[in-house]
Amino acid sequence: MSISIPVFSQISKTEVDSLEKKQKTDTIQKIGMDDVITQKDLSDVLRSSFNALRHSKGNIKVEKTHPLQWSVIPFAGYSLQTRLAVGVGANAAFFTDSVKDNQRVSTILTSVNYTQNNQIIVPFQSTIWLRKNTFQYITDFRYLSYPSISYGLGDHSLLSDGFLIDFKSLKIHQTLLRKVSNNFMAGGGYYYDSAWDIEEANSSTQTSFDDYTNNNIGAPEIASGFVAQLRYDSRRNPITPNNGWLFDTKYRVNLTSLGSSASTQTLQVDIRKYIPLSKTRENILAFWLFEWLTLNGKPNYLFLPSTGWDDSYNTGRGYIQGRYRGFNMHYFETEYRFQITNNGLIGGTVFSNAEYFVNDTHFEKPPYSNNFLHFGYGLGVRVKMNKHSNTNFCVDYGFGANGSKGFFVNIGEVF
Repeated sequence: MSISIPVFSQISKTEVDSLEKKQKTDTIQKIGMDDVITQKDLSDVLRSSFNALRHSKGNIKVEKTHPLQWSVIPFAGYSLQTRLAVGVGANAAFFTDSVKDNQRVSTILTSVNYTQNNQIIVPFQSTIWLRKNTFQYITDFRYLSYPSISYGLGDHSLLSDGFLIDFKSLKIHQTLLRKVSNNFMAGGGYYYDSAWDIEEANSSTQTSFDDYTNNNIGAPEIASGFVAQLRYDSRRNPITPNNGWLFDTKYRVNLTSLGSSASTQTLQVDIRKYIPLSKTRENILAFWLFEWLTLNGKPNYLFLPSTGWDDSYNTGRGYIQGRYRGFNMHYFETEYRFQITNNGLIGGTVFSNAEYFVNDTHFEKPPYSNNFLHFGYGLGVRVKMNKHSNTNFCVDYGFGANGSKGFFVNIGEVF
């Protein structure tokens, strides 16, 4: 069993979503007027196998009577960029107001991870709800010691063009959102990203990284500035969405007066739509549009839009993280998720995506200005880990251009 980096940003949601008020009946599935099939998840199978706990009805209800839920979880993982990874994660869930049916759960997640590629990954993330769900305070802190492969600027490169960059980085993102109306929130915050101890494994070879930084590759890279955010979210379950919309946009201004290496402006737009195709089975058609644009300035090389470097590390199934990089990233993905077993334990998916990078030729040398549309596609298996939160363990195998391929593993859907 393997779990990739995206898990690290979602474990807390997976563990605590069952504390939320149930939006739908997910422990039973109605097949006909007289037929009811009890839904099962991985814990049901394990309990049954070891005979540790008998299930007479297949239903487990988590009451909202405990002020704090927490757990510590060891795990192993795998991704194209990390190879084998091991770690320990801890998460906590709690209520900030008096426990009521409509009170949202606040969560905290942290973990320590070490990979086969000698990478260290330490995230700390939290979502705190305040004033009866009126305010949402979001933090995303991450430390990386991260030797990894880069393929230069533009989207024409081959896998053989990759070169190793070793660096350490710190991410401090803090946002406060206020409820404006039903499902709609707005706010802002402060974002800080830095990278240091930047080294190339083979410094004798001139790369696009050297060209972009004018051969000043060891200089720290810092992006520090303010962000404005608008968010509309009508999904009932963000872990495994089965209906609704997500529209999230972030406008970021980095300023040299706040310590940035350069003054820049960027925009991220994240739009997702989910269409249920069956009233009796979990068959979902999902669409994802992601735009990551540089509006002004010259961002640091390591902070440029890049495959798999979105906040959840999930774009570009079929490609290794960092496969393509440029000033502007346009990304679209569609996926069909379908139920295989009647009890909901096993499911499947087929997916396809396309990414397109537009680059500023002022900072590049030909042929880096060439623009190509790169496709990814694949299929996967789903195993239900928690029937109350509808959380799946997801194993996908994806293919991309120029021989790119590999496994992509997640807890909760990619989008």
